[in-house]
Amino acid sequence: MSPIGCSNPSSPTGSVDAATPVDGGASLCPPPCSCSIKIAPNPLEIYVSEPHMTLSADASPGGGKFVWKNGDSSKLKITGSGSTVAVKGLDEGEIQVTVVYTPPGCGSCSASATVKVKYEVRHVLVAQGIQFTNEQLAKHAGIEKLGDQQVPGGYLYDQLKSATPFPLQLGGGGTSATFKSVKQGVKFTIRVTNSRIDFKNGLEHDGRPGTKELEYWQVLYDGHARYGRGACFGRSDDQGEDWENSLNAPSGPNGLYRMGYPFVGVPVIDILHHGYSTDVVSVNVDSPTRDREYKGSLHPKSLKEVKDETAAFLNNAIDTGNFAPLEMSEDDANQCRDDIDKLDHLLRLVGDTVARGNIGVALKPDDKFWSYHTGEGPTVLLQAGWEQTVSKPMDLGATNLKCRVFCHLGCKSLLHYRKILRFEKGWKKQGSTDRLAYFTTDLSVGITGPFWLYSWLTYDKFNAGKPWEPSIEYARHKANIKIKQFCRGYNKKHPLNKIRAYEIW
Repeated sequence: MSPIGCSNPSSPTGSVDAATPVDGGASLCPPPCSCSIKIAPNPLEIYVSEPHMTLSADASPGGGKFVWKNGDSSKLKITGSGSTVAVKGLDEGEIQVTVVYTPPGCGSCSASATVKVKYEVRHVLVAQGIQFTNEQLAKHAGIEKLGDQQVPGGYLYDQLKSATPFPLQLGGGGTSATFKSVKQGVKFTIRVTNSRIDFKNGLEHDGRPGTKELEYWQVLYDGHARYGRGACFGRSDDQGEDWENSLNAPSGPNGLYRMGYPFVGVPVIDILHHGYSTDVVSVNVDSPTRDREYKGSLHPKSLKEVKDETAAFLNNAIDTGNFAPLEMSEDDANQCRDDIDKLDHLLRLVGDTVARGNIGVALKPDDKFWSYHTGEGPTVLLQAGWEQTVSKPMDLGATNLKCRVFCHLGCKSLLHYRKILRFEKGWKKQGSTDRLAYFTTDLSVGITGPFWLYSWLTYDKFNAGKPWEPSIEYARHKANIKIKQFCRGYNKKHPLNKIRAYEIW
């Protein structure tokens, strides 16, 4: 059968040699047509929701029809027709895309390409402080019910458990979660820890950057700022050394990770209430205002003077029934008063016979150390610091920070730690991507972390492989609105115990 468009001439009548054409031999049939096609790029790597991504087919002979076939429409969307089509990732996976090409007058041919769809992976390590573990937060009031302040359960899970197309998935018995943000092209992992060892490792983790597969870290501390000494860890909020140095400061998971000023003032009632030993600073040590958060006058005190002043302060609170300045119950105040004599062994002295940066020695009756008075009563100046501390290597100075974002959402962390981190440590912001840091402006509550995480996870623009700052700033703005609304509602219900307005900054 002749190819379409071709004809075979018949032999002329009366030819001497019928095999010889009359016209001298020119054939009217061209060689059979040949179809060829290839797709570029192959493979193609894209993020979920990445815009303006295309596949193109180069085919011959020209003028034919292209038919594109999608190997998995749940993970990839193909739009358009002709030799070039747009592709958009819907979920992670490797999808085979095939194009069938049919040129005019020829049989069809086909080619395939692999489209690798990925998320940028953003890991969040949530370090919960000794007063804010999930076990404790399960008993705390939240937005609507007990336990809202837990992470990743509570408010965060309630808001995202029905998210489309992918809900937040809990794991690890409620200590971890995964959330795929299709709009951002980002997959978030969340892991909770109560260990300062994990916390330090997270700060030093730079992820695994690679082509179209970026993994970076945000480290978030959600707990008490311990009056500016740092982040404090422990599985139990019972009395003990975990509120300060822990019993094994250099290597244990509990106790302070120090990142504060060299000298920090702490109310005596806090030491009594939590029952930890600590080191007061001898008057032989000059503590210039640049090295301490408190800029007012300091006064020399003896152990007896501090005990007498603290007992008088507690007696006044108990007699008047005004326990708000103490931030504790009447029973706790009575217990602190009963425990006054425990200060004899809870307070040690540094800066005299023992140099700072070491555990102090027992106080003698004639020893003098620095003290002052605040709304929480008699306050003693403690050795604290951020480098070469008694807790080394669990301090900021011994940490090689590599994470992309660090958030300290403890009370007044902006005042306590920003100067230390940014200027003393020298961890300066780099562009709009790296070394981002956020703090709170005043006393904060446990719902701050869930508000922050929810706002970051629900950023509604594509930003995989792009600078993080736009999504982080969006989270800050949205979280601050939620914090303001929460404070307003809380203060209406608790007019005698209001929360001052605060922000993440």
